[in-house]
Amino acid sequence: KYYSTFVQQIMSIIKEKGGIYPYPLYEILVEKGAFSLISKDEYTSILRCMNESDLIEQTSDGLIILGLEGETIVKSIDFYAVFQTTRDLNVVNQGKKLEVLHIIPALKNKNI
Repeated sequence: KYYSTFVQQIMSIIKEKGGIYPYPLYEILVEKGAFSLISKDEYTSILRCMNESDLIEQTSDGLIILGLEGETIVKSIDFYAVFQTTRDLNVVNQGKKLEVLHIIPALKNKNI
């Protein structure tokens, strides 16, 4: 099961729609979507964990919206990328480009 992709998709849908209720989100991703192997218990557990991590929050009427941490993450240029991309750093001395360094992002283990 691809939980990190599932979490990314949850956040993407919330961002796209400005908020969504739990069942329509489950319907989109699990019942009609690519995540049919995720059980209702897993779905509920993932949402709770995301809430505890401030990735999402739930309004008093049950609408799921992005939390402060979630907002920060979805604003990142790399959020929608499937693969991390390299970044180039130009080494310049007295206005003359000497070399281009290709910076490869380190893999991070973020437990959600």
